[in-house]
Amino acid sequence: MPEINFPEREEKILEFWKKNKIFEKSIENRSKDNSVSFYDGPPFVTGVPHYGHLLGSIAKDIIPRYLTMKGKRVRRVWGWDCHGLPIENKVEQKLGLKGRRDIEKIGLLKFINECKDYVSQTSAEWNWYIDHIGRWVDMDNAYRTMDLSYMESVIWAFKKLYDQNLIYKGMRISLFCPRCSTPISNFEIAMDNSYADREDTAITIKFKVISSEFLNKYGLKKPCYLLAWTTTPWSCISVMGLAIGESFKYQIIETKNECYIIAKSTIEKTMEGLEYKTIIDLTGKNIIGLNYEHVFNYYNNRIKDFKTYPADYVSEQDGTGIVTINGAFGEVDMASSKQYGLPIIVNVDEEGKFTSEVKICQGIYVKEAEKLIIDDLIARNLLFKKEKIIHSYPFCYRCETPLIYRAQESWFIDVQKVKEKLLNNNQNIHWVPEHFKNGRFAEGIKTAPDWCISRTRYWATAMPVWECDKCDNREVFGSIIDIETRSKQKVKDLHRPFIDEIIFDCSKCDGKMMRVKEVLDCWLDSGSMPYAERHYPFENKEDFEKSFPADYISEYTGQVRA
Repeated sequence: MPEINFPEREEKILEFWKKNKIFEKSIENRSKDNSVSFYDGPPFVTGVPHYGHLLGSIAKDIIPRYLTMKGKRVRRVWGWDCHGLPIENKVEQKLGLKGRRDIEKIGLLKFINECKDYVSQTSAEWNWYIDHIGRWVDMDNAYRTMDLSYMESVIWAFKKLYDQNLIYKGMRISLFCPRCSTPISNFEIAMDNSYADREDTAITIKFKVISSEFLNKYGLKKPCYLLAWTTTPWSCISVMGLAIGESFKYQIIETKNECYIIAKSTIEKTMEGLEYKTIIDLTGKNIIGLNYEHVFNYYNNRIKDFKTYPADYVSEQDGTGIVTINGAFGEVDMASSKQYGLPIIVNVDEEGKFTSEVKICQGIYVKEAEKLIIDDLIARNLLFKKEKIIHSYPFCYRCETPLIYRAQESWFIDVQKVKEKLLNNNQNIHWVPEHFKNGRFAEGIKTAPDWCISRTRYWATAMPVWECDKCDNREVFGSIIDIETRSKQKVKDLHRPFIDEIIFDCSKCDGKMMRVKEVLDCWLDSGSMPYAERHYPFENKEDFEKSFPADYISEYTGQVRA
């Protein structure tokens, strides 16, 4: 039997397919009236394809190929996901940059051009791999999320959502990456399963009760403290209240020199190894509204707010049954702050460092500041206990920096308004495996928060919103021609810094309309693929409407992870 050189034969077969346009003919020879619509979600251009890309690519090839063999016409066009942190991080590494401050030092124009070059150079390497797994797909006419036509369709979709009151700007708690200096959506973290077990320090802080009526009522002569537990010691500086369980059982316990208020169910664990005696039984109702002395004096102008408030999220199992309320750094904390009119004090900047008002650790990254804060509490006898805990913690899905929860003004899609519609539409989808339908995917929709779609970054589709620098006027645009007509300026690009240069007069005052600095989440780009790759509604209207929605989609399970 003659020896066969398989690599050589492979190249000959690939050459034959290409020379004779076998793939193209397999589509052209089938009737448009017998078409099947296939959507191919774009991969990030962040290097050569890995095993996950190739495995997914094979699944995307098998079904369209099978349908083609059955006589169906299946359009298959490749796409590139060109924007966002994945690309920015690669370019930062290439240029030796360490964050936003470094990017702004070299200039935004240089950085954007480097991002464009990186995408163009890296995407070219994929063709060989896709060819050599035997996949048939049109890569010569691939769509790119960074192309002007694609981006125009994305801003069109933004405007449609905005006009339907499905996009709003608000102060919300978001996951925030100090390294990338931008909010990260819950969906991004869930999709890449970016949680890992992490060891952190939890502390129990002593907040001195100063409500004289309460102290006199129970005959408390020794200093009395509320023991509050937190897993983020750095956030205790701007605590504006303490949360308690209204129906919980609490006790006042006494040691040699002090008294403590603590949930009854947590005493044994909290007081382990210490001598104490119980002197008074209470319920949560008995301690609502107790005034206390803050452990730091930076915000004593809000001293009237420093008291206990009922909250349904307090646990009787973890900590002490009393937790800190810090509206700037926790989702439930913000809800309580709004409910009780407490101030939301953001004293951490976009690099995760304390601002100048916090003298004890000004300019220091929050996690590094924890030791300073804890040492200071110890020196003033205000730390009751510190302990190591292991908990599941979110990390940036690109730079692997530990994330923090941080309040900031961001733009959101109001997912709550469309949940019912999404769940109803889900019933019309045939899922494989079937359990995803009413399991992971449906549950993910039910529990989904509003989607934070703004990013304080650079390499992305610019948010098509202009606001006046003097009044509250805002204008949102959904096409290039609309921007050009209103501004009387030519739109060269929808990327920064080009689009930022378009400034025009306000229609309500003598101010100037400036584009907001935020850009769009790159997942809004990739989610726009069905219409944006055809430049809908500006072109190919009939083709899009005939092919929407898709008959077949194959993506990896991370995209439906709750």
